[in-house]
Amino acid sequence: MEDESDERLLAQIQKRDRQAFSVLVRRHSQRFYRMAWRISGTREEAEDIVQEAFLKLWDRPGLWKPGKGAAFTTWFARIVMNAAIDHVRRARNAARFSTLASAGDEAREDGMPQAQYSREQAALERALHALPLRQKAAIDLSYYEGLSNRDAAAVLGLRVKAFESLLVRARTSLRTHLTREGGNV
Repeated sequence: MEDESDERLLAQIQKRDRQAFSVLVRRHSQRFYRMAWRISGTREEAEDIVQEAFLKLWDRPGLWKPGKGAAFTTWFARIVMNAAIDHVRRARNAARFSTLASAGDEAREDGMPQAQYSREQAALERALHALPLRQKAAIDLSYYEGLSNRDAAAVLGLRVKAFESLLVRARTSLRTHLTREGGNV
């Protein structure tokens, strides 16, 4: 069953096949967990978001229609992203990105001192933290998840041009924040 396509697994899930559901969860949970974590800011919240999304899929597997638009992963990414955004809004708590480990002055492989890299990374994380949720989601889908503009737009329920405009605003906001902090763009 591990070699079955997502579409075949979903067909089995509609028949209440727990093994197919288990395979689908194992196959995709880490990817969606990382996405939820970058938006929610905590491991526990991200785990809850992804678990709730998969439970929603189990309860209503007919929500995704094969051959009717997006691939399963794009469709499910939209569910997870919306759940993460809703969660953050409900909690009235902007997403927090990972806390950097204490930095020493040892050099990294690229020759940059670890402390300098950590300061720049911390500045970037503060700038990301300051973004509106939809801009943060656009950055996440584009740069962390590596989705095409078309797929990222589908996840956010936008037209491609609207997504591209959102991404430009997000990059501009990041640049402005980093410039104010004196960081590198």
